Amino acid sequence: MAEENILIIDDSREIVSFLSKKVLPGAGYKVKVSMTGQSGLKSLEKERPDLVLLDMELPDANGLDILKMLTQDEREIPVIMITAYGSEAAAVEAFRIGARDYLIKPFSAEEVLRTIDRSLTEIRLRREKEALLERLGKRVQELSVLAAVGKSVANLTDTDQVLKRIVEAGVYITRAEEGFLMLAKPRSGDLMLRAAKNVEDKQAQSLHLRVEDSLAGKVFRDGKPIRLGGQAERHFKMKTGYLVKALLHVPLRLQGRSLGVLSVDNQIASRSFDESDEYLLSVLADYAAIALENASLRSQVQQVARRYRDLGTHISELVIACDLEMNPLIANARALQLLGYEERELRILAAEHLFSAQTLSRVKVFLEKEHPTKPVTPPFPLTLITKEGEEIEVEATASPLQKHRQIVELQWLIRPPAEEERA
Repeated sequence: MAEENILIIDDSREIVSFLSKKVLPGAGYKVKVSMTGQSGLKSLEKERPDLVLLDMELPDANGLDILKMLTQDEREIPVIMITAYGSEAAAVEAFRIGARDYLIKPFSAEEVLRTIDRSLTEIRLRREKEALLERLGKRVQELSVLAAVGKSVANLTDTDQVLKRIVEAGVYITRAEEGFLMLAKPRSGDLMLRAAKNVEDKQAQSLHLRVEDSLAGKVFRDGKPIRLGGQAERHFKMKTGYLVKALLHVPLRLQGRSLGVLSVDNQIASRSFDESDEYLLSVLADYAAIALENASLRSQVQQVARRYRDLGTHISELVIACDLEMNPLIANARALQLLGYEERELRILAAEHLFSAQTLSRVKVFLEKEHPTKPVTPPFPLTLITKEGEEIEVEATASPLQKHRQIVELQWLIRPPAEEERA
């Protein structure tokens, strides 16, 4: 249904009543009436109608003179002239001056609506074009922001700084009043604030949510966004105790695993968040997940670097790295020499060919019950099996290598057996 504003400048109460009360409101048009030419011009100065219905003969002015003034207006308001039967020559002159169309009295409701619809076609198309260009400009701006954040994720090594930029971008592209990003604590699973924009310190301190009984926790558990609020909603209270009018939560997920929640909200404005906001914020949440994964990978690379540095530093000792099943992954030259294996042979070796059954059983119990969390374990007895099948009793300490707070590898630092003990 149309919602354009129409100004009627006509001194005929019958025509004005017919148009303003019966015809135009029923079609969805908003109507304003002026009974004289002067009052009509004043209305045009104060307001911006989408179309003017102008009578050819007014008590204080000639309709053609008013039409000339309107055609000089930069707003280019379409004008439909209302003329009496037999005034076709005046209608032709009105066309020459710039009228969009004309109606001859008496006219029906169908004629009026058809003529108005025809006259508004061009302005409607122009507005659609302007709105489209505005949306395209906004989308280009949004994509530029996303590209900049994506570049930050790739280039910045400071994870906290990346997450802060992601929240700032989320507030900007969704036109939200504030935003925040929460991550799950490894042990408790509670959501803790990691980055925020425009969130007061008092509110920030309260952003500690339990996954089991909060809206953000539901997003974290289900892995699906939630939008609430808008113009039809009153303020509603979040689990943290403060009020908002509109809220959007999206999950941070990576490889099917939830890491946290990215959120924006409005406390004052009633504007709700739409599907476009949800999509853009979800892209930013993906960037945040990538940043966290990059941080994890950097940590793993640093651990691997330390492991290889240790292999070189402790060259006088034997070093064997194994997975949790005790399958060998790598060993230094001294260990390879003692065991009699080449490096390529060791990498494809099964655990039972390198360690005795008693050793494997003891390590399994140790991992299940002791849950080692220290950088280095206490001395641990191992029985190694050489390539020739000889069993060698040694004493070792293990450096557990962790990923996502879980031990994934054991690096054994072995005190070499004395030559006389092997003799």
